[in-house]
Amino acid sequence: MPSQIIEWVQTHFGSLVYWFLIVLAISAAVTVITNFKKIFDYVTKKLINRSEIDSLMISIEHESNPRFGFSFLYPARWDRFDPANGDGNTFVHPEDEKTKILAWGSNSFEASLNDELDRVIEHASKNKEYNLIKKTESGRYIRGEKTRSQIDGMRIEYSYKDEDNVYLFVMQSITYYEDRTFSVMCQTRLKYKGQFSEDFLNITGSLVVNEEMLIE
Repeated sequence: MPSQIIEWVQTHFGSLVYWFLIVLAISAAVTVITNFKKIFDYVTKKLINRSEIDSLMISIEHESNPRFGFSFLYPARWDRFDPANGDGNTFVHPEDEKTKILAWGSNSFEASLNDELDRVIEHASKNKEYNLIKKTESGRYIRGEKTRSQIDGMRIEYSYKDEDNVYLFVMQSITYYEDRTFSVMCQTRLKYKGQFSEDFLNITGSLVVNEEMLIE
C-alpha cells in the first residue's frame, strides 16, 4: 500500500504542483483586490511623506524685474507664473506645490527697513503655529551703471502650519531703497528644510537692486 501511494504521488506530482500554484495565485489576487484601498493609501502616503525630493536646482538662471528695478536667481526647471501687473514672479517646484519661490517689489509706506521688517513679521505671525527661527542682518547690493555699493538688508526664517495643516519653512530676504521694498521668499515643507536651506540661501542672497532700472 505505501508503495502504491508513493507511485501515485510520483505520477501526479507535476499536476499537484501546478494546482497548488494556481491556488496560491488566486489567493494572492483575492488578497490584493480586497485590500486594494489599503495598499493604495499606504503607497500614496509613503510618496507624500518621503523625506526628500529632487530639488531641481541644477540649472539656475538670472531674472530682472524692470518695473521695480531688481534682479535675482531662480531655478530654470521650476514652473513659472508671472502676474500681469509685473510686480514680481512665482516659481513652483514641479513635484511639490508647497515648495515655491516668490520675488516681488512694491512701493513702501514704511519709513525704514526695520519698520518694513516689523510689518512682514507681524503679518507672518498671524499664521497658525508661527515660529520665528532666525532674524539676521544680510546686506544687499545696489548696482549702478559703473558702481556697486551695499545697502542694508535682512533675512528671516520661520515656520508655520498652513490651511492644509502642512508645516512649512520660509526663508525671506528683504531690502529697502528709496521708498521701495524688494523681497525674495523661498518656501518648502518643514521636513525638507535641511535639503533646501543651502539652495534657499543662494536664492535669497542673490537679490540685487539695479539703480539704472528704477522707474520714477
